[in-house]
Amino acid sequence: MLEIIEFFRKPASIAAFEAEFELEPSVLDELRRQAILVEAAHVDVLRGGLLTGATAPLGAKALLHDLGSKKLGDAAFAIFGAPFELGVTCDGGTRGGPTEIRGAFPLVADERGRFGATVLDVDARERITTDGLRVLDLGDLQALPHEGLDAVGARLRHVVAQILDASVVPIMLGGDHALTHFALEAAMAKHGALGIIHFDAHIDLNGTVSWLNHASVFAHALARPEVKALRQIGVRSLESLDEWQVAVPERKVSWVTAREVLRGLAPKSALSGLPRSIPYYLTFDVDVLDPQVAPETGAPVPGGLSLVDALSLVDAAARTFRIVGADFMEVAAGPNKRNFAAMATARVLAQFLIARCRRARLRPSSLEMSRRAAKRA
Repeated sequence: MLEIIEFFRKPASIAAFEAEFELEPSVLDELRRQAILVEAAHVDVLRGGLLTGATAPLGAKALLHDLGSKKLGDAAFAIFGAPFELGVTCDGGTRGGPTEIRGAFPLVADERGRFGATVLDVDARERITTDGLRVLDLGDLQALPHEGLDAVGARLRHVVAQILDASVVPIMLGGDHALTHFALEAAMAKHGALGIIHFDAHIDLNGTVSWLNHASVFAHALARPEVKALRQIGVRSLESLDEWQVAVPERKVSWVTAREVLRGLAPKSALSGLPRSIPYYLTFDVDVLDPQVAPETGAPVPGGLSLVDALSLVDAAARTFRIVGADFMEVAAGPNKRNFAAMATARVLAQFLIARCRRARLRPSSLEMSRRAAKRA
């Protein structure tokens, strides 16, 4: 190993190495997996470090380079935090979002990232079987001094790409909504054509400025040919037309407003018309909820969704479409001990994770049976 590292003291190609050494390719694969050897194009991305472990992980603690070596199954999710607010134009505080969401998460995972074999959703009157579900927490992207959005984005894109290459679904905890841009880029590079299901009070389609920010992220997304559909749910902001005069391809964009949801539009109807032949990226801005439900966010707008509405819609989206990535954004650290936006977002995140698990009708008698089984054990 020391001879190999010494050989690469000066950057060299794999072909040059193979001409010098007669070794099994698996040796180099292991060094790459451990990030001891990296491609020259990734040096700048990796130099400052990528992730630092979460103090209170949402799932089982895991390292990014271990994902590819684990047999995780089809229902595996990798959580990571992006504690940055480099693309905001309003009140800040969203860099505290990942910590706040983790602290409010309603379920506890074991050391392998599994929840209890059965989860009771009393509100929905359902017993949920979580066999096969794995949730791993990779920690947070490191914040480096004097770093700009592009530098953060390059590392974020790399992390999401690594998670996708391990056939795991990445879930980002934000952070401001501009960061979604880089996760989408990685998803497009992996999957090609995809759709976006976007929960927000705002349409985030400001195309009058070239620089990326939380209000222009989906104008940038729509400029990509890979994005085939954008369904925006819960939107309700009042905008000045002069600020939004940009060519938006109407065939790609559709809205379901907060008013329509509050008047009783069913989740199935809210998602109708979207093509089933492509994968989707789900992005959830907490300001889609009414400020009375989730006040700790940078740009609250009255008249938002209830938590019950959000749970039903996210659950339906996760059950209906193949979601290949997701994020939960714009939760801000608040002045009070309890962060209601974080509590609501954590509950929606939990619903997203368990959406595809098997369900059965919950009856009081089943609780009694569970107690008896526990006593026998």
